[in-house]
Amino acid sequence: MVWPSNNQLSSVLMAETLALRAAVGWAARNGLKDIIFESDSKELMQVVNKKVHLPWQIEPLVLSVWQLCKSFSFCEFKPFVNLTDACRKANSAADWVAKKCLKNSCPLYWTINPPTMLCNLLRTDVNY
Repeated sequence: MVWPSNNQLSSVLMAETLALRAAVGWAARNGLKDIIFESDSKELMQVVNKKVHLPWQIEPLVLSVWQLCKSFSFCEFKPFVNLTDACRKANSAADWVAKKCLKNSCPLYWTINPPTMLCNLLRTDVNY
């Protein structure tokens, strides 16, 4: 995956969308069939669930997410209902990826060979 340069990655929404696109791509490549993606980004969840207009800045990424979702038997995008329930402890992996994407500092092949830090965060998130 090619990451945009810092001047192209201008918003948190873009970073969240890149992180979601990477997660959906990883799930598709690894043969997962039934999956739920959760996010604390209300705006992104509204976009991918087609509840609001698709911003042109993230349109290619969202279209790619929708296309990849066709490979799953079940695919759902869930916003956290109450953000106070969306404990950062249970969302640390997604937060880490979004921050790395925003800073344009994700390793090139991180979805194929995830960094140890990300693996540790995923293990911790699963326990919440």
